Amino acid sequence: MEHDFPSKKSVTVTFRISKDIMDKLNEEADINYSSLNSLVNQVLKRYVEWNKFDDKSSMIPITSSVLKELLDGLDKEQVIRLAKDKAKHSIYNVVLFMNGKVDFDTLISWYLQRMKYCSEIASKREDDKGIRKFIFKHDLGENWSLFHKTILESICHDILSVPIKIKTTDSTFMIEYDEENTIYA
Repeated sequence: MEHDFPSKKSVTVTFRISKDIMDKLNEEADINYSSLNSLVNQVLKRYVEWNKFDDKSSMIPITSSVLKELLDGLDKEQVIRLAKDKAKHSIYNVVLFMNGKVDFDTLISWYLQRMKYCSEIASKREDDKGIRKFIFKHDLGENWSLFHKTILESICHDILSVPIKIKTTDSTFMIEYDEENTIYA
């Protein structure tokens, strides 16, 4: 199957980098069987898409074991209330701040990027009926799945008026939507 990917324009630049950092970058590239160029592009891409917003977005890093313990201490109603009353608006505002808009494509793209760092995207596919599915696998328990299900459904249904289905288990949540009938806000 052939793909027509748009060519990405590149520029050649020169930087002065400390030897210690350069040694660590070369070591990391070797470990990941990638080129130094590819690794540096990944690092810079992560910075411009995520890290430059760290201080301004009110998002903080937390270990998965602590997060799981916090969520496991809540009953289902508390998780739903937290997601609807606080997280829905927080996520919406962060997506707006980072992207300058919130529509369905931007929200899903943001979620895919965010989930790369706290879960595995086990599968994404489009079936023959135009249904798009993204399946996220994690080790954070049933309440983590319920939390994200509630946030996404609340934003999509209440704010964007976009039909979306989300199915959950204790270690996965799957986003499903019809690309043809999606209404973009």
